[in-house]
Amino acid sequence: MDEQVVFTTQNTGTVCNVHSLEQTSLRQLTVSSAQSAVQIGGRYLLVAQSQKALINVYDISGDHKRESVEQRIPLPEVVCCLETVENLQHSPQAADLSLPWLLLASTPSGKLYVWEMNSGFLLTVKQMAHYQSITKIQSICSGKYVVTSGEDSRVIIWQTTDLVCEEEPKPVCTLHDHTLSVTDFAVSNTCNDSTIRLFTASQDATLRCYSLNLNRSVEPKQLATFTCPYPIQCLALDPADRACYIGTSQGALNLPLYYRISGDKIANLAQETSTNKLFSLVPELEESREKLYSRGSLQVDKVAESNTTRLGVSLDGTLLIVGDNNGHVAVVEIFSKQVLRTIQPLTTAPSNGAVTNLLIATRWKSPLQPSLTQRHNFAKIPALQRNIHDKRGLHELWFQIGQPPQLNLAQRNFDEYLSQVQMEQMIWSQSSVARASTVPIPAPTTTPTTTTTTTMDRNSKDQEIAQLRENLDTLKGAYAELRSMHQTLLENRQ
Repeated sequence: MDEQVVFTTQNTGTVCNVHSLEQTSLRQLTVSSAQSAVQIGGRYLLVAQSQKALINVYDISGDHKRESVEQRIPLPEVVCCLETVENLQHSPQAADLSLPWLLLASTPSGKLYVWEMNSGFLLTVKQMAHYQSITKIQSICSGKYVVTSGEDSRVIIWQTTDLVCEEEPKPVCTLHDHTLSVTDFAVSNTCNDSTIRLFTASQDATLRCYSLNLNRSVEPKQLATFTCPYPIQCLALDPADRACYIGTSQGALNLPLYYRISGDKIANLAQETSTNKLFSLVPELEESREKLYSRGSLQVDKVAESNTTRLGVSLDGTLLIVGDNNGHVAVVEIFSKQVLRTIQPLTTAPSNGAVTNLLIATRWKSPLQPSLTQRHNFAKIPALQRNIHDKRGLHELWFQIGQPPQLNLAQRNFDEYLSQVQMEQMIWSQSSVARASTVPIPAPTTTPTTTTTTTMDRNSKDQEIAQLRENLDTLKGAYAELRSMHQTLLENRQ
């Protein structure tokens, strides 16, 4: 298992791993806006091109990644943000190319496009979803809702079914507490539909925390507001919602959501009972934390010193992936603040621009992964239509059906597996008894023998030899049967 990191700059794209030195560069890639790349099923990477109505598709799976463009998908106009809504019916038996349900894209003018990926049908074009350019799109709650943020300082929550079915979809709720462009937002990982925490960051140097209850028609509740010394450019949450990492032009800050005041006294900064508390984030000072907290100030640590444009957190929450304004990505250990590794694009250009996209995903190496000669036989992504599809009636969908995984006997039928193990144990015990019942050859006596005793000795020796041969045949048969069963079990587990 390893964690794959995909990051893009203005003219480069790089695929690498956190715990290994493997690195691949993507060709013919130009990106100018953030949140313009999205992964599909761990295999394909979709990147919206700058100043072109085009999406480049790259194959980034396995050990044989392709640097060139796998497929080009034309669009009605230039888009700046991409997001997918996964298929809820997805199963481990799905095909290698299992497309998500929807593809969402936004334009610099504030439009929102919704395509059905398996058919390529254009389902909705929401005019003026935002008054200015959309900065980020994210699906939450297993695809039930879609959250968008824009340069118009608003954060809007949409219901996915409304975007698909309604002619003029209306938002579920709109947040407009920020005064400048909303640059990023993050949704809590450990909450359900009724206790969602939404963190929004803006150029007005504020970080706001909201409580959303989407199961009921309740207005979002603002729990806390954190003021930062610098405008906030990006945001990342710990996988267990223990901390919030803030990216600014002066570095990355670590804001613990369970803030230790003094000793065993800990404050939950995002608790449900809070009502728009105001906190100021300050760097490390000599003054005690308890006095700072009483004045509404929180002491935060600076994890990275570079001009941070993108942030990501590893699966275990111990590493912070920092993308800076120079096109470099640093892997920083959060506890010690030590830079473990710095990754930069494999290019000779003097400047690659800022990191615009940073995607982190966990990868497992499967023995069922297709070989290099088989992996290009799958169907391509359907072309995305330019005209809105008629939503009346039903339409056909074509998709690949995967093969069930090859399970061993213990996984298929556990009772049969126990019976087989019991049979092996019985055969082994019988062979052990046969070895123990072998009669040793007695030593010759030194007393004088007669003709009668000589004949009796020969008869006894013949009987002993016959007994030994019978025992040997029994052992050979048991060994052959045991070896055959072992070979069968080995083939089933492979």
